[in-house]
Amino acid sequence: MPISHSDAIKEAMAVNPTDQKIFYTIEFLNESFKDSEGNQTSVRIVQDHENLMAFLEDDAPLNAGEEVEFTALAFDLTLPEMTESAAPTLNLTIDNATSILEPYLREAVNYSSRTTLIYRPYLSGQLDKPHMDPVLELDIVSAAASASSITLTAQPSNLASRAFPRRKYTIKDFPALGN
Repeated sequence: MPISHSDAIKEAMAVNPTDQKIFYTIEFLNESFKDSEGNQTSVRIVQDHENLMAFLEDDAPLNAGEEVEFTALAFDLTLPEMTESAAPTLNLTIDNATSILEPYLREAVNYSSRTTLIYRPYLSGQLDKPHMDPVLELDIVSAAASASSITLTAQPSNLASRAFPRRKYTIKDFPALGN
């Protein structure tokens, strides 16, 4: 399925209007990421100076369709080029993030499941959904941390090892399954 940006974000990228701001967001997911109550959680960041409240897509793996908070952090992002000769690679360097991300990354290293990175662009004033469909979902293939930054490389998932359908049908969510 080809990735498509919304017409609004295409215009913002081409014209760069002063009244429109593009928010680049990243979400990190791993089965080992838990909140204080032991529930599944993720780490969400936005390339900005202020935190961002925005809605996720309806088929997001966690908090689908809900408004969530992205924590403001400085990061440098190189989106993957789509070529036939090599696997697309996203490179991400996050500055001053060790206190926020390092505990999660340490936990993920000790856990056998993959860590997923989800890239979502948003437009100011239009935070009701990401302006990319589908969002870019990649697996982190390498990570390195220094005292001042974390550098990550991510590539497309191995689709053959992915669960299908992505949503898990449980008795809790679908009580009729228990009958």
